[in-house]
Amino acid sequence: MVAAPDGTAKDAAAAPDGAAPDTALADVADVSAAPADAALADIVSQDAAADAPQADLPAPDAAPADAGPPPTVVWLHHPAAAELTLRGNAPPLTWDADLQPTDVQGTAARFVLDGDGPWQVKALHKTAWALGNNHVLQPHAANHLYPYFDAKTGAQKRENYDLPGPDGNPRTLRALLPPGYGENTVAKYPLLLMLDGQNLFEDATASFGVSWKLGDAVQASMAAAKLGEIVTIGIDHAGVKRKFEYTPWYDNTRADGGGGEKFLVWVDKTVMPDAALRYRLLDDRTQRTIGGSSLGSLMALYALVSRTNTWGNAICMSGAWWWDNMEIATWVPTLWNPALPVRVWLDAGTDNDNLADTQAMKALLEKLGLEVPQTLGYYEAVGAAHNESYWAQRVHLALEFLLDPGDLAKPF
Repeated sequence: MVAAPDGTAKDAAAAPDGAAPDTALADVADVSAAPADAALADIVSQDAAADAPQADLPAPDAAPADAGPPPTVVWLHHPAAAELTLRGNAPPLTWDADLQPTDVQGTAARFVLDGDGPWQVKALHKTAWALGNNHVLQPHAANHLYPYFDAKTGAQKRENYDLPGPDGNPRTLRALLPPGYGENTVAKYPLLLMLDGQNLFEDATASFGVSWKLGDAVQASMAAAKLGEIVTIGIDHAGVKRKFEYTPWYDNTRADGGGGEKFLVWVDKTVMPDAALRYRLLDDRTQRTIGGSSLGSLMALYALVSRTNTWGNAICMSGAWWWDNMEIATWVPTLWNPALPVRVWLDAGTDNDNLADTQAMKALLEKLGLEVPQTLGYYEAVGAAHNESYWAQRVHLALEFLLDPGDLAKPF
């Protein structure tokens, strides 16, 4: 997370009332995916110093060797781009007056800022302030923002759908869409894919009557300016076949397991292509995270290592690393690619929660090149046991470690 610059709050006029969003969970809704405006592909900017993953903008021409630093450019992407203005805390911006765009190209309004900032900014649509957090600009670079303004639709939305499962039977998937999804139809989002989907959102569907309350965790982290907008999809487990699906190897001592590869092939060939059609997702492995707990952690790490073109991050909470005599620790180094950037969240409780095995996994991942806290998030939850109520208490830590975009600040 990028903190607000020192002195910004006291030097700037207070942000308007209503600048922060009301992101209470909405009722289950049927939210369709609208395609991005094709005009985005035609945007050309010689001022852009860096491309954003959500915008198909050409790379700028090289600046002359004697040129000074490039200006700071802000792109506001929205279907109503022509009606957007910008305000902020430092010249040429103020919180009291609109800065008009330098130009508007399709669904993108461009603003060019001279100076060094630092800037916190917020977009306006006519007289309506963008909902959510302020954005902290990267100076002398291109900054791509995807604001939303409608308080009536600006809330998380949940929807469920079924796909043919690995065994051919219907399998339920549970999606959580971010507040701006329905309004800003040119935005694309990181994906968080979680296993044991029936345990994520509602106590009524959870296997043991207690859920992770993941929607609340996402909402709280966003309100704290530690999490950007993401699409979350949970896959329900296979019931009595859960152990088979969530284990890559057959365990002779338990006479079970070994269906993990087949499960991930189904994820590759059915879940992910469907998600790409159903939702507007970023096509970037570093923006895709797979996660789970217990045997779900085992599968998350297995997927991260075996499918490097698909996954860039993994959440591994209270991992059941002991499966098949901890075969995962022998297998991971055989496929590990130290040149490929990955990030992992690893944790365990101290109350009968496989802590010693988790400590061993931490040591292995560090030996393979991950570093705490840059690429390996690690946490030992004192007094925590192996169940959903404890995972609910700390899942926000995993989200914020892996998915904080680093350019958000709370509204003043």
